[in-house]
Amino acid sequence: MKYPVIILALLGVLCPPAAAQICQNATVINCGDSISANNSSGSNQAGSWPCLGDYSYNGPEAVYLLSLPDGAQVDITLQPDNGFFAWDAALVVLPALDGDCYPATARGCSDANLNGGAEQLAGVLPAGDYYLVVDGYTDLFTSGQGDFQLTVTCTPCSSCNDADGDGYFGFSPADCPCGTDCNDSDPLRHPGAREDCGNTVDEDCDGQAVDPCPGCTSNLTISCGEANSTSTDSGTSLLDDYCGSGYDLWDGKEYIFAITPPSDTTVAVTIGDMGGQQLDAFVLDAFADDSTCNQGRCLDMSAYTTGTQQLAFYARADHTYFVAVDGRNGDGGSFTYSFTCQAEQCPAGDTLTCGGTVTGDTSADSNHLSAYQGLPWSLLGADHGYTIQTTEPAQITLVLNVTAGGTPPDLALVVLADDGQGSCGPTDAIAISDYTQDDSENPPEQLTFTAQPNTTYHVVVDGLRQEDAGSYTLRADCVIDCPDGLSDCGGSCVDLQTDLLNCGSCGNACSFANAAASCVDGACVMGACSEGFADCNGDDGDGCESPLGTVENCAACGDTCSFANAAAACVDAACQMDACHDGWDDCNNDSSDGCEADLSSDQTCGDCATTCSAPQFCYQGACTEQCPGGLEHCGNDCVDTSSDNANCGSCGHVCTGANADMTCQDGSCVIASCQGRFADCNGDAGDGCETELGTVQNCSACGDACSFANARAACDNGTCVLDRCDSGYGDCNSSSSDGCESPLNTDSNCGSCGNACPSGQRCLSGQCSDYCPDNDGDGYADQSCGGGDCDDGNGSIHPDAPEVCGDGIDQDCDGSDEACPCQDGDGDGHPDAACGGDDCDDTNGYINPDMEDICGDGIDQDCDGQTDNCNCPDADGDGHRAADCGGDDCNDGAAGIHPGRVDACGDGIDQDCDGQDTVCPPEASGCGCSSHPVGALSAWPLLMLLALAWRRRRG
Repeated sequence: MKYPVIILALLGVLCPPAAAQICQNATVINCGDSISANNSSGSNQAGSWPCLGDYSYNGPEAVYLLSLPDGAQVDITLQPDNGFFAWDAALVVLPALDGDCYPATARGCSDANLNGGAEQLAGVLPAGDYYLVVDGYTDLFTSGQGDFQLTVTCTPCSSCNDADGDGYFGFSPADCPCGTDCNDSDPLRHPGAREDCGNTVDEDCDGQAVDPCPGCTSNLTISCGEANSTSTDSGTSLLDDYCGSGYDLWDGKEYIFAITPPSDTTVAVTIGDMGGQQLDAFVLDAFADDSTCNQGRCLDMSAYTTGTQQLAFYARADHTYFVAVDGRNGDGGSFTYSFTCQAEQCPAGDTLTCGGTVTGDTSADSNHLSAYQGLPWSLLGADHGYTIQTTEPAQITLVLNVTAGGTPPDLALVVLADDGQGSCGPTDAIAISDYTQDDSENPPEQLTFTAQPNTTYHVVVDGLRQEDAGSYTLRADCVIDCPDGLSDCGGSCVDLQTDLLNCGSCGNACSFANAAASCVDGACVMGACSEGFADCNGDDGDGCESPLGTVENCAACGDTCSFANAAAACVDAACQMDACHDGWDDCNNDSSDGCEADLSSDQTCGDCATTCSAPQFCYQGACTEQCPGGLEHCGNDCVDTSSDNANCGSCGHVCTGANADMTCQDGSCVIASCQGRFADCNGDAGDGCETELGTVQNCSACGDACSFANARAACDNGTCVLDRCDSGYGDCNSSSSDGCESPLNTDSNCGSCGNACPSGQRCLSGQCSDYCPDNDGDGYADQSCGGGDCDDGNGSIHPDAPEVCGDGIDQDCDGSDEACPCQDGDGDGHPDAACGGDDCDDTNGYINPDMEDICGDGIDQDCDGQTDNCNCPDADGDGHRAADCGGDDCNDGAAGIHPGRVDACGDGIDQDCDGQDTVCPPEASGCGCSSHPVGALSAWPLLMLLALAWRRRRG
């Protein structure tokens, strides 16, 4: 008897199983769901279930997939229709193995009730994926299908604790239903502990104490290496049942050996030469006193054969173990025996990598490991080893698919920890998967274990019996399992709250120019600036952007070095005045006011000590009474009024011009150059460079007007370009020089360039059509025969003809005469107000609503109906001038009162300057509110739970 090991995870299908695919396309169900459905749309993939006996389940299956991220107590209730259409439903729970399910691996089955009766399963399931299958019993009276409701409730094992440190969680229905320790305050009591008989204590947590001790003692004490023969006739007839099977099949005499190895070892036992008698062999653990065998605790067995029996078990030093040879159904007689002991180690391993798949065959291998501590059966076949390692904590899922075909070898999958010497032994197993592979089913072996970083793990593919050897495929998938508080970033576990390269999210690296960086609470924080730099703009985005020791930031940010009329320098983080500018001097020897002395002034003429007294004045650093010839005395200087921009023609006449750099020539102001995209197109220096270039009227220069035949023009960076063709024309030669030269109403260019009408058709209204006369020869046929020409007797009237506005004739055949547009005479983008536009002076491009009024010139530049008064104040600064000088502010002493404000009703104040205070509306009545009681949900009664069970027979 052996039991399948817990399987922890699900991966995708690699190789198809030998058995039919039963659990494909499952519907997802979650803990807490209650689903109403019908299984009639399914198909019958499983006609029977080993766990439900030899009954026929030929109804269609409904399959659901339940995923458990953590272990949990799971309660499942299946309620089939119990009314007029009642039917007999069955419920099966199976582990998901490489994307499918296998009937022989069922974790639990229930078909306890007849038509309409509810089926219930309850138990603890470890983390992993499971299929819940709803099937129907069929006979002459029931079809095995109908409506049902499937309900799943889970109590997660989220708060488990190992208080006594024995490696087993204490059981708690609310906090840790997965716990198996029946006494978490005593480290000597836990599953797997040696039971002590003759007391009332349940040491191994199997639910019962053994009292008194059974009469199971040895007939012969034996040592490693002994071999001989004996007979069951020399034994006793005390034991009829083994391993808790409940079958009293062994009513013959049993002969019991006792062995106490002096060191940890694997013990191999051979029982042979039984003379055709059916003698079964059982390896039994001892009770704690080492003198009495525990017939309910088997470490291995070999039964159901009259041939040689092979057994193996792992034995700890100085512990006593018993081997019972017993006759089935009264059989008995002589037999030979041998006991050998050896220290076994894992086979040398090939390398297995995450995401990799290997193929192998154990046929050429030998047996290195016969038994594993904690596994209640032996693995006597040939085995092959692998090693796997990760750089980060990971969940590694292994899937072993035995090659299908014929009777596949029964191979197991074992994961063992490294013993620190690069190998492993029977005590190092941490996860095992061993389902039965046979000619009816071939379930894959699948398990998941937690791998620590940079730790070697051994993976062994091992055969059950000596004859179990063959080919297989082994796959390893790894999921980084970072500890709490860490995240997987590119295969590395990092703390997103503190990691400089992954701050707040993967790949977000912290870096600041000329500054230290840190990651605090998932956000990049700039630290201290590098020496000689500072963060003067307060923006961490550009780091410490400002070098110190400059005249802009001498000792610190904003420490600007500046001296009047002198150069400045920063020396050793201190501002120092450098040389005075030409014509200035530091006559008071005080750097705080810089070079304060103007050496062209009468007080300091040429140097600090020279003062000019009237009628003398200072000129070019010397006192004089008159200007040299050709110069005039303007202010404190002698200037040439024929060329001086500030005194052009006369003292004080300054040369200025809009958008222009002005100069004085021969006593007159002239334009030296225009600024930006402006030009002097009218030749009048008085208004400067008045014309903006880059327009259709003045593209690259004054008068450079853009125009193309049958097209709209545009100016692009000083170059005339063809913008788009007029309707009915195309630029078929791709040359803008002749504009859009081709009419699109011809047979060769009908509607578009190159669209030629086939023979027998003509171009009518831009489309090739069957012939229709064109009496006026304008390329458009008469409307009477499907053409578009509204006057086929006038060649200037057709759909593409230019419309003449306001003449009462529909030249373009659009059904109406076009009204003449409002003109924009000065080209400033605003049509004349006389024809509905908003330009109050359409002869002056500098007068339109987009201009700003120049106060005091008497001209309404912005067309608001008034000229700005330069002396009209805005005392309260609200953007509205006082009403008494032409503005619109009715109270220029209060910023909250002006046009555009919301008037507060009933306060006696006219906030919006509309001449009156707003009257308040009547008060609105209040509303009444009421509440209604909400009914509470009633609790569903707890349902009776059925334990999950497995059984597997060794052949």
